[in-house]
Formats: sequence, structure tokens, C-alpha cells
Amino acid sequence: MHKMVGAAAVATLSPEARRQWLMSGIRLVEATAPADPDNPTHWPHWDEVLPSLIHLAAQSESVGTVPLALPQLLCGAGRYLTTRASFERAARLFETSLTLLRRAGGSDADLAAVLTEQGKLLEVVGDLEGAIAAQEQALTLAEGAFGPDHPGVAYVLKRLGDVLVCQRRLPEARRILERGHGILASRDDADGRELARIGRDLGFAAWLAGDLTSAQQWLTRSLTASRSLLDPGHPDVAHSLSGLGLVLQDAGRREEAIKLQEQALSLLVAVYGEEHPEVAHTLDKLGYALRLVGRYDEARLSHERALAILEACYGPGHGEVGMPLTNLGLVYQEIGDHDLAQEHQERAMGVFSAVFGPDHPHAQLGARRLGMARLLGGRVVEARELLESAVTGTERALGPGHPDVGRALLDLAAVHERLADMQAARECRSRAERILSAAYGPGALRGGGSPSLPAGAG
Repeated sequence: MHKMVGAAAVATLSPEARRQWLMSGIRLVEATAPADPDNPTHWPHWDEVLPSLIHLAAQSESVGTVPLALPQLLCGAGRYLTTRASFERAARLFETSLTLLRRAGGSDADLAAVLTEQGKLLEVVGDLEGAIAAQEQALTLAEGAFGPDHPGVAYVLKRLGDVLVCQRRLPEARRILERGHGILASRDDADGRELARIGRDLGFAAWLAGDLTSAQQWLTRSLTASRSLLDPGHPDVAHSLSGLGLVLQDAGRREEAIKLQEQALSLLVAVYGEEHPEVAHTLDKLGYALRLVGRYDEARLSHERALAILEACYGPGHGEVGMPLTNLGLVYQEIGDHDLAQEHQERAMGVFSAVFGPDHPHAQLGARRLGMARLLGGRVVEARELLESAVTGTERALGPGHPDVGRALLDLAAVHERLADMQAARECRSRAERILSAAYGPGALRGGGSPSLPAGAG
């Protein structure tokens, strides 16, 4: 189609003829553009219409007011490019869409629809503050346009909740997501796919909060709904499988967790290919589970593949790179290569602190893991300082009863034991046991921590 649209010598046309040519081109693209940018079966069609759409957008600058169909199509194309990890191109299309909407006098509902997609892109590339601002603006516009209980508001609430999860503002995120879920669940005409997606996000938020029972319930319901509403190979199915794998892993059912991550990985590779960030995230989770059962070579390879994909996609200093770095450091720690363990944990902590800030739970996780690497590398005093800081920082970031506080206390207990301060070690272990038993059941002393998080969750 782009050959037909591009065939006209647009520059030689009169202003009115150029406007008519533009309108015809927009109608042609609108008639053939796929409806759902998130549906993998539609992606070849988006590839076909994208050149024409970009050409039309470029020509629209000289025409003045354009039909609302053009910025709406550009927003859909931006969603498609975000899904395919073509982030710079997506950003340009969202900006152009907003410019054209404002020029055309687009409604608040139209602006909210583009802003929430732009916010999702900002979340994916790591600009969480920008993402929050876009989603809050979209929410204000959507509520003004539709009222507080409309499905369009629920969609924005889901996106806002996703960013809050990434920032580890978990109580707030869960309230936002529960509101969105309640809006859709109360309607007979609700989109079941969106309902399942919000349920999945609630499951991830519950998992991060250490509430495994709620997490498993939400994720199981989401998986069942996605399988009934979507193609069995759809990415939504894979994300729910992977989320359940995280829950089973923390519940001690590690072999089952590995099988779920392998299933999720197979589905995502079939959809996205080998080099997509979604594939990398699942590789990282699989590697984490493999390490827990002692399959160290496989774990190392999974983390290395994840790291290579994410560095190629985002660059070496992006926040997404930190998690496979720290998880790879754990593998080296397990096999006794303490120099490489410390090297990877130093780099991971640097990434987390630079991108998310020193008070973010990721930075606290980095401090805790670097502390253990220092301890096993013989640098005990540095280890104690890092782990004392990690306990305090994790309490502040996640609350005193969060499982990650218990894990940090276990690590600090190991430092006290190395320093022969057995009283301090017992106090740390006793408190850790209370926290972890409350989260996972009696006697649930376990190490670890959050592996790589899903897109949209962080």
C-alpha cells in the first residue's frame, strides 16, 4: 500500500489537492489497518501499513487540520512499535499523534488514549517519573470525559498501577489496580482480556508484597481467562505462566516453577523471536529457578543470554540490565568465583542506584547481594556495613514485615556469625524466621530475592 500512497508527486499539488490526497490516503489506511496492535497475528499487517502511515503523518504538517483518524492510527502504530521494542520510532509516533490531536481539537478522551500509551512506552524505557506524569494526566482526562466508572478509566488505572508496581509503591498500586478491576468486573460488557490482564498485574503486585496466596489466586484466574479468550500461544498466556512460576518458586516448588518458565519462554520466542526484551525477562527468571536447584551451567547461560539481549536493546546502563547482572552474580557466588560475583554485584548496584535512586527496593537488593559477595570474598567489615544498610533501607522501602527484610536479616546474621557475634546473629535469625514464617508458613527460612520482573511490572 505504501507504494500507492507514495506514488503521487505530493509536492507539486495545490494545497486543496494535497488535502484531498491526504484524506484519501488516510481513508485507505484506515480501511485496512488492523484493529489490535497487541495481537501477534495482526503484526504482519501493521508492517504493511506502517510506511504509508508514516508518510501520511509527514505530509500532514503542510495541510492544517487533519481527520482524527490519523492521530488515532498513529497511536495504534506506536503501540505496535512499543510491543516490537522499536522504542524511538514509537516515541516519535506518539508525539506526532498528540500534536495532530491538539491541532484537530481532539477530545479529552482522544488525548487520554494517546497519553496512556505514551506513558506505557516511558515505563518500558525506564522513565518512571515521566510515565507516572503521563498516566496521571491521562487518568484526569479520562475521568473528565467518561466519569469515574467507565472501562476507559479502568484501562488507564491498569497502566498507572503498572508504573506504581515498578516504583514499588505496592499498597498504592494494589488499590489502583483493584479499582480498575472492580470497574470492569461490575459490567456485563467488560472486555474479558483486560480484566484478565489487570488480574495478572494484581497477582504480580501481591507476589512482590510477599502475599503468595493472593498472588497464586489472581494469576491462576488470569491464566484460565487468557486461555479461554485468546490464542493458546498469546503472550498474555506466557506472562501468566511466568508469574505463576515465580509464586511456585517462592513456595518451594522449584521444579514446577522451572517447567512453567520453560513453557512461557517457548511461547514468547515463538511470538517475538530470540532477541526481544520479553524473552530476556523470562530467560532471567528461568535462570534464577535453575540456580536454586543447582543447575548452575544452565542458569549462567540463561542469565548471560538475558543480559546480552537487554544490553543490545537498551544499553549497558539501563535499569533493565541490573537484574540479570545481579542474578548472574549469584551464580558465580554459588560456584565459588567470588571475584566475578563481586564484579557483577558492584555493577548491578551501580545500575540500580543510578536509575532508580538509592532508596528504591532494587538498590537495597543490590546492597544486600553485594554485601554477601563481599562477605564470601573475605571483606567482612564492608559486608556488615552494606547489609546493615540493606536491612534498614528495605524496611523503609517495603515495610518491616516484607519477606525481603527477612532475607536481608538472614544475610546480616551470616556476617555476625563470621565476626563471632553470636548474640546478634541469633537476634537476626529469630526476627527473620518470624517474618518469613508469616509470609510462607512455619519454618520457611529461605534465601533469594526477587528475580527479573515482567514488563509492565518493572
